[in-house]
Amino acid sequence: MSRTKRFAHSLLSGYLLVGVTAIYSLLTFPLGLHFLSKEEFGLWNAVAMVAGLNLILIDLGMSGSISRILIDHKDEKNSSNYGTVILTGILVLSVQAVLIAALGSLLRFWSPGWLKIPEKFWPIFRILMISQCIVLGTGYVGRIFGFILQAHQRYDICNYLSAAGLVINFLALWIGFKLG
Repeated sequence: MSRTKRFAHSLLSGYLLVGVTAIYSLLTFPLGLHFLSKEEFGLWNAVAMVAGLNLILIDLGMSGSISRILIDHKDEKNSSNYGTVILTGILVLSVQAVLIAALGSLLRFWSPGWLKIPEKFWPIFRILMISQCIVLGTGYVGRIFGFILQAHQRYDICNYLSAAGLVINFLALWIGFKLG
């Protein structure tokens, strides 16, 4: 595929991802309000915020660094640097995944008080918090595949996978809400 076609394909798939993200964002809010009380909806958002903050604090720019180093070494056919960077990236992402789960486990004890969540919701907040952080940590290691695709300028595949992930996430969320 020529550079122009790859660029156009990446651009169009990027617009598709923006559209799917916008629709996802617009639909999850009313979906949550439909199935949850106002207090439960606030709790759901609090868990998402604390878990997302945990994710940002643990990453510390490592994702961008791994991706950039992969780009630097992808064309070195007679060197083991590319494979070494992939293995090191997997190791770094694995350590970060464990830290995300561990920090989430610790934050679940103190954050309900900090966030002034009513005490009756503390047990469910703690369960949701540890569950969310374990899910985030588990998926974190798989990010190496996206970095490899980016190194080879296959943003289109990343965009399609991200869009599909949002659709699957929305369906899982809907099913989860439906089942209580």
